[in-house]
Amino acid sequence: GAALFNPCGLAVSANGEVFIADTGHHRLCVLDSSGVLRVLAGCSARGFADGVGLEAAFAHPCGLTIDSEGMLYVADCGNHRIRRVTPDGVVSTVAGNGSAAHRDGQGRAASFYNPCGITVDHRDTLYVADYSNNCVRVVSKGGVVATILCHDGAPALDAPYGIAVHWEPCGSHDAGGAQWIFVSSYHSNSIASISPDGHVSVLVGCGAAKHRDGFGKDAAFHAPNGLAIDAEGNLYVADSGNHCVRMVSQTGEVTTMAGTGYAALSESEFNAPCGLCVCLLPGHGPTLLVTDRANSCVRSLSMETPPPARVAPSTLRQDLRRLRDGD
Repeated sequence: GAALFNPCGLAVSANGEVFIADTGHHRLCVLDSSGVLRVLAGCSARGFADGVGLEAAFAHPCGLTIDSEGMLYVADCGNHRIRRVTPDGVVSTVAGNGSAAHRDGQGRAASFYNPCGITVDHRDTLYVADYSNNCVRVVSKGGVVATILCHDGAPALDAPYGIAVHWEPCGSHDAGGAQWIFVSSYHSNSIASISPDGHVSVLVGCGAAKHRDGFGKDAAFHAPNGLAIDAEGNLYVADSGNHCVRMVSQTGEVTTMAGTGYAALSESEFNAPCGLCVCLLPGHGPTLLVTDRANSCVRSLSMETPPPARVAPSTLRQDLRRLRDGD
């Protein structure tokens, strides 16, 4: 099987396959239900190419997310692009022209600058932590790229790395609700929240590179990386500089979930954790997966709270086909 080197992003499919951004090898791997790790896409050399499986090329792929139809999306950091990968390993470019710049627009007319984190909401809209542009980008299902928030001198965003969204429905999703966006700021050692009306504020973190549990700005992080969220709205943070995983409750209380603060490889220690994913693993139940980056492995932590509910994929095409065929 394959081996990992400095893995970053994580995503889990509806049937329990674990997709991993094998960042140091410039490729994507998948851990199937039988426990076999194999290469899904990427030639293992830095480059840029769309194609099938090993024909494709990435440059330090970072964040991963999966939409309601099972498509995998990749923040291809070194290529300044957003890529899409089918379950069969067919790679295409959704957005970004490869130039390190900031430009909104349709698909390849748009530009990113080291996109790191990526997530998807209940409408299959993508959100991207555009690291070197100090902003959050949104990519519609049709590939239109826009900027939700740009760094304007306020300390809320400084090198955004991880990103997560939380939908608070009022009745059904279509009946309305409130969507919150959470972003980790790698350089300012904090987590920012973007409210449904677009207000940006520091949720937790005092800004100093320290390790301290507590409420709100009394807590401290050190180079926070990936984010993940559970069904109840609890936020999980890969606190890479502190070599631990933190949890932020809905009341803003920060606690250390795992890790001692020292870089090591043991049942209770990490070395620069990077990516997170709250998921349901067959045979394991609610699980928090962690890419232990400097240890080049994936770790699992048992949880009590499940991930947010998945949105069922659209059956429109199948329904139209049945009508056409007279079934």
